[in-house]
Amino acid sequence: AARALAVALDSLRDARAAVTSLQARTDQARARFATEERAFASRLAIHNDSVRAWNARGGAPPGPGAVLLAEGNALDSVRAQLASRHAALGALVREASAARVALDRRERAHETRARLAQRRFGIVAAEGARYSEVVLDQGAVEREIRVWRFDDTADLERVLAHELGHALG
Repeated sequence: AARALAVALDSLRDARAAVTSLQARTDQARARFATEERAFASRLAIHNDSVRAWNARGGAPPGPGAVLLAEGNALDSVRAQLASRHAALGALVREASAARVALDRRERAHETRARLAQRRFGIVAAEGARYSEVVLDQGAVEREIRVWRFDDTADLERVLAHELGHALG
């Protein structure tokens, strides 16, 4: 039973690493999309200002009108590309969310099995908390301490002190 729990725990650690990596890729994709969306909005605003200015003068002559038309077509193409990228980003976000939910479910199931083994066989080597950090696209670090098992207040304090030790390095 102890060996099976240890193997399951190793598998959970690998799954956590995969979910953390997927979440980092998702965060980076969100940041890139937001940057591209802002650039598009800026370019569109400049184009719309030019169109309004020419319309206020009664319309653009053929040369500037052709430039405006070409820019409008290019913006339509960029808009379509952004819509496609937004859909792909949505799929990635859903995948990351589903992976996180599945991992949480696996962790709860593992903890239940570990408690049962502890009661039945006296096995006490079960993980009850975890510290994780993800480096985001802009260099910021997202940190998290998750605690899912402790016996009493003193045990919770010990577990938190241990995980804070990881956070402090």
